[in-house]
Amino acid sequence: MVARDGRPTCFIHIGPPKTGSSTISHFVEGNAEAFAEQGLYVPKMPALKGRPMNGHGIFANVDELDARGELKPAAKLWPELEEIASQGRQNIVLTSESFAHAFRDGVVLDRILAFFERHGYAVVIIAYLRDQPSSLNSSYVQSQKRLVKRMTFEEFVDEAARTGKVDPWRYLEHIIDNPRLTLDAGCFETAVKSGLEKDISRRLGLPDEFELAYPEVRNRNAGAKAVFAAQMILQQIGDIRASKLAAYKKINRRFKSHFEERGWTEAPYVGLDQDLYGRIRDYYSEGNERFAQRFFGASWKELSPDRDYARKVFDPATASEEELAEIEEVVTDMVRMIQRLNRKQQAAAATAATAETDAGAQAIEDAPDPLEEKTLREMKRKRNARAAKAMQIIAEGEQAAEGKGDAKSGGGKGQGAGKKAGQGGAGKKAGGAGKKAGQGGAGKAGAGKGGAGKGAGKGQNKGQGQAGKTGKGQGGKSGGAKTLNMKAGAGAKAGGAGAKAGGVKAGLAKAKGADAEGAGKAKKAGGDTKASDRPQNKAAAKQAGAGAAKRSAGGPGKAKGGPGKTQAGLGKGPGRGLGKGLGKGPGKGKKAQAGE
Repeated sequence: MVARDGRPTCFIHIGPPKTGSSTISHFVEGNAEAFAEQGLYVPKMPALKGRPMNGHGIFANVDELDARGELKPAAKLWPELEEIASQGRQNIVLTSESFAHAFRDGVVLDRILAFFERHGYAVVIIAYLRDQPSSLNSSYVQSQKRLVKRMTFEEFVDEAARTGKVDPWRYLEHIIDNPRLTLDAGCFETAVKSGLEKDISRRLGLPDEFELAYPEVRNRNAGAKAVFAAQMILQQIGDIRASKLAAYKKINRRFKSHFEERGWTEAPYVGLDQDLYGRIRDYYSEGNERFAQRFFGASWKELSPDRDYARKVFDPATASEEELAEIEEVVTDMVRMIQRLNRKQQAAAATAATAETDAGAQAIEDAPDPLEEKTLREMKRKRNARAAKAMQIIAEGEQAAEGKGDAKSGGGKGQGAGKKAGQGGAGKKAGGAGKKAGQGGAGKAGAGKGGAGKGAGKGQNKGQGQAGKTGKGQGGKSGGAKTLNMKAGAGAKAGGAGAKAGGVKAGLAKAKGADAEGAGKAKKAGGDTKASDRPQNKAAAKQAGAGAAKRSAGGPGKAKGGPGKTQAGLGKGPGRGLGKGLGKGPGKGKKAQAGE
């Protein structure tokens, strides 16, 4: 079976509400197999707790479709239609009054049209127009029995006028004159006379002789007592919105069972009187007439003649004690049920919120602090850099600094190089090379004029040493000094002996910043006598000579070993605050004046 233009077709019945939508939906779904034999595919709706869903309103949710009508990756509802439409062999039928409200949003309609256009389908919208006074009366009863909102019938009528709920030119705004679809409009009053099921079958293209099952009449008027009881329930539950509770379907079924078992449906609610009926009729008359002439080819008054109405509502002032007690019993039961379910839902929500909060707090507690991690990484990097540098200095210091001495008649020159602070070689007749950092050969007294002893020491920091004089011999200069452990560099105590013909004069070297001092002592000797040969001078020569590995040797004379200034510390970096949250901002670390 194909549409009028030769393409496969999707028929979308949109209602609107109170135009026999429930009857049509149950009829279509109940005859799905028979429809399939005629080439009409009816999507199978999922059951909710074993109860089949009424209509295809779930497809009014187009979140699964993009603007081009293509399915989004996480789509779960539309893949069924995608499979059928991609084959293009069957027409499709969708029915739900939810479409009437959804299609007032042009985006929703556009996406559904794009979906079917992508598969080469034509789209036909089936909609019914019902006389507004009777439609509003039926809708009001529906809203009250579903415990949506407590309001009078007059208030409901005014609200409908503002929203355009029953004005065909407003709820069909994006459908009328839309070139991408065909509008198949029907008159509800005319369809009811011939039978809604037969009318929709004809619009779907089914043959008149086709045998179909007809469901029982559904969604009857709940009755005047039910409307009164519903308003009492809504008044007593206060701010609780029963229709928004998770267990609303249970509430609705419970209330429905109450008024059906008590036979309240036998006395329908009628909020219209003749005056209100006339005012509503007049309000919509101009729009109805234009619509009827265009789509039905007849006057609206011919299709829906005037009627007489008498108001039928429940009046507690004239009701019997039995009727009042019956209503009170229903109201009490429903109020207790709604309050209990509301408390249960609130408790569940509170428990879920607490669990979520606890989980969130634990996640925050367990989550690494990026600021703290960054600070620790920086501290570790600096510590490793200092350690590597220290190991390099130690390794280089352990290597012997070669000292070379060249002895000449009348003078001696000693040279030693090392990494420790304050090292220098002392002049001697026969120079010797020190093997360790800070070690120089001891100068011996020579006959004649003692030559100048020069010593050069290399260090890592910039300490200055000042040379002095001993005797008449010029003392060697002490080089820059820096200790390995970054304390103040100590000038070594040393005394180089300057020899003079006929005797030896002791030279005293004082090193500022040193922990000890030494003096090279020599007593006067005559002629060519060597000071070092005298026993009392051997100790002095030994002390005044090469400084042991624990002490650095300075040249003869005065040596100033300036302290090597270093600053080692954490410096400025991000700190972590405690208490209410994580604090951000620079934290000042302590500075170490002298690294140990």
